[in-house]
Amino acid sequence: MSAVGRRTVLSPVLEDLTRCTTLPAAESLVKQVSRTLNCAPSRLLNMLSEKGLRPTEAVVAAVLIAMCLSHKTSAVKATIQQLRDAGQMPFLPLRACNVLLDAYANAGDLAAMTELFDQMHPTPQHMTGPSLATWNTMLYAHGKAQEFDRMDRLFVQLTRTRLRPDATTFNTVLDAHARAGRVGAMQGYLQMLADAGLKPTVKTFNSVLSAYAKAQDVEQITVYVNKMEEMGVSANTGTYNILIAAFGRMGMIDAMEQFYDALMSSGLKPDVFSFNAVLVAYGKALMPEKIERTWVDMQARSIAPNGATYQNAIDAYARVLNIDMMEAVYLSACSAGVELSVWSYQALLAAYAGTGDVTKMQSTLDTMVLNGVQPNLRCFNLAIKALADVGALPEMEHRFRLLLVSPYRPDVFTFLTVMRGYGPENPERVVETFEAMHFVGLSVESGTYCTVMDLLSQADEVDACRKVWAETPQPMRTGTLAQLYAKLLARHGFTDEAIRCCA
Repeated sequence: MSAVGRRTVLSPVLEDLTRCTTLPAAESLVKQVSRTLNCAPSRLLNMLSEKGLRPTEAVVAAVLIAMCLSHKTSAVKATIQQLRDAGQMPFLPLRACNVLLDAYANAGDLAAMTELFDQMHPTPQHMTGPSLATWNTMLYAHGKAQEFDRMDRLFVQLTRTRLRPDATTFNTVLDAHARAGRVGAMQGYLQMLADAGLKPTVKTFNSVLSAYAKAQDVEQITVYVNKMEEMGVSANTGTYNILIAAFGRMGMIDAMEQFYDALMSSGLKPDVFSFNAVLVAYGKALMPEKIERTWVDMQARSIAPNGATYQNAIDAYARVLNIDMMEAVYLSACSAGVELSVWSYQALLAAYAGTGDVTKMQSTLDTMVLNGVQPNLRCFNLAIKALADVGALPEMEHRFRLLLVSPYRPDVFTFLTVMRGYGPENPERVVETFEAMHFVGLSVESGTYCTVMDLLSQADEVDACRKVWAETPQPMRTGTLAQLYAKLLARHGFTDEAIRCCA
């Protein structure tokens, strides 16, 4: 539109915003004017102000709603503050309040949400207070933020109004407690649901099953599966996924497969989460044929893998040392632009370490760093041990130094691995590494003293062994440690001393 044409239509169009008095009409008008003037709804209020025009309360509410629906929560708060400063903030209708509350809830802004909710009280001019949807939004937000006491108090306040909780209300609070593993509170709301004469929905049962799945309570899972059937509540794909994942995590493969088969024969379609759960279970159970069958079946059903699928498949193939398929899935994930987590790289490293392929293992470590993924302690330990096992001491030392300057602190396993890597052929390095354990503040247990004593005694380092023995706490100078030290002393003719250390 030309500048002249824009000026021609500007004032009449904006003036329409000063006359519209109903919210539905205002929402429609705001969309229309925004398209005509090719500007964001938030700009309309400024344009009116610049022309000395004042929008109706309905238009202000419609603009705020449009901004919320565009996920511009911060801009909404700024606009509201501007309106307050100018003394033009209207009493918002219920729909506008509910949309604002929902936006604040999704943004996790509980303070703004609570402030608005507290203002929603009936007045002589505006008799409408919070609706049940309003209360449900508040309950959901506090439950999501794990503010359970506040959520429970709100529920009690709701029961004291003219409104009555519905199935959505109960499911909201029940699900919040279930997700947090608060089984007692969940059961309390489940009983209140029944007392209110409301029937549990599939969402209700899914929440309950999730809680007991997290607690690995097979007995209660069975109870509620049976209750679903007794009450005629049909399971959905989510229900089956909960059960498949639960029994898979517990290593109960037969039970998992029963629910997986039930899903397949139910008329429902499995989704990516169904296959993710099965891949994890078969991977942990070391079932290579079933891992492959699941991966092929998923592709045959044209179910697109998500990031978790790739990670689960990589881990599963890595566990059974199917390197070809592990690498194929890894390359497929990279081609799909999936950003793999440290756990996927850890699985790759474990597989390469398990097959003794230190070249690919080192290449993988370097690749993950280039991809912006920080190796964790487990990754470093896998690399250090694999390199130590093949006697690649310079490479082992390089990885150990990188660990020392990383955000992670080496643990006892790290130091034991490095010392064993040096072996009796490098007694001075063994002693240096052992002393470094004290420097980083690690607690030295009897097993560590035994390892050091064994390596130094094999190297016939009597003085070094005497020093280790002297540093060993008295309660640990027994068993294998004492025997190793005594044999070394006896071998070098210190018979009396050998007898004393075993006494």
